[in-house]
Amino acid sequence: MRSAPSVNYPVGRSRFSAWACVLTWCAGLCALIAWAALGPLPGVRHGLVAMVLLVTGALAWREVRRHPEGVLAWDGEAWSWQAAGASCAVDPELVVDLQSWMLLRLHDAQDASRAPVPWLWLEACKDAQNWQALRRAVYFRAGRPALPEAAPANP
Repeated sequence: MRSAPSVNYPVGRSRFSAWACVLTWCAGLCALIAWAALGPLPGVRHGLVAMVLLVTGALAWREVRRHPEGVLAWDGEAWSWQAAGASCAVDPELVVDLQSWMLLRLHDAQDASRAPVPWLWLEACKDAQNWQALRRAVYFRAGRPALPEAAPANP
């Protein structure tokens, strides 16, 4: 079996994930406004929901600003995550594939019991030339044997 081509892919803040957070938060705000306008007179429950909405908005904003930046690299045999001058071996887990965007969860390749390395939103627009090579590498099952050939059926 041939290996997927080696690729280095830049990772930075994702506009897609930022917009997804903003739109989700706006949907929550619209729901709160509709509830306050159409439901009973605003009271303590409305205030608590508004506080939760503000806190979740602040947390989402913090996470969008702290999105990891670095390079995800596949050398044909193993994955590595390079950030802030350091490099570590990782094992990516594909969570969501939306063709032009992918959400990966990286796990430490040496010690599976350690907490996972970051979640990464990857976007095709970061490096359009290498996007398809990255997708092939993500889907490639390195080191796993090919499926056995099917035996002919007995008549």
